[in-house]
Amino acid sequence: MDNWTLKAIQLISRLLAPLGLGLKRDFDLRLAEQKSLAEIQLQQELAQASAQIADDIRGPLMALTTLTHLSHEMGADKKELLKVAVGRIRGIVNDLVQAPADETSDLVTVIEPLLKEYKFSNPSTQWALHNHLSSAQVPVDLDTVQLQRVLSHLLDNAVEAVPENQSSIEVTLMERADHYLLQIMDNGCGIPEDLLPKVAEEGVSHGKEKRHGLGLFEARKTIEALGGELQIRSREGVGTQVILLFPKKFKSEEALVM
Repeated sequence: MDNWTLKAIQLISRLLAPLGLGLKRDFDLRLAEQKSLAEIQLQQELAQASAQIADDIRGPLMALTTLTHLSHEMGADKKELLKVAVGRIRGIVNDLVQAPADETSDLVTVIEPLLKEYKFSNPSTQWALHNHLSSAQVPVDLDTVQLQRVLSHLLDNAVEAVPENQSSIEVTLMERADHYLLQIMDNGCGIPEDLLPKVAEEGVSHGKEKRHGLGLFEARKTIEALGGELQIRSREGVGTQVILLFPKKFKSEEALVM
């Protein structure tokens, strides 16, 4: 190839290079637009599905609400439990159709009735609540429904892990200098050592035939968004200990300081 031909090729390459970049840029823009449209469509479909689910739940919820007023022969404990369950369902319905309120909740007020519900549903398990807090209230930077959802995920995991006989689940509340601590300990099957670092990742589960391991992942994601932490300790054949650390200083307060 002579010098003239080589220079001609190089010149043509330089002239076409901007065109190639322009085509790539146009392709990237179109791809981003399609992705954005797909995300918007998905959000709309999820919103529609949430509204439909909420609408479907309202009928049974109304029936349960009526039952709480008519259940004169029901014992006080069972009547209180029914009211708690109705309140939880109503909160879930509201959460489906509207954005959660920007509020705090009290950890003690949420965990006590929740444990009553689980005790009633799982009478063969020995339940215990150890409250070592110095204050009567523990403010958490989550609304009530969000906090109930996190704790329910963890309690469900514990219930599924414990044996049929001599099963026990203990919940402990403690306070440290910069955080509140909630511990859920069971005497279940435990988690293999090689799976333990991954068990709170999305889609990873252990010993669940009908569930897909979203509970720990969702709980960890929610707690970490507050600036808190979820810790898991476990031994196979002994049990599992899940610890939630709730920061005393809320993220909203940190933003004001900054």
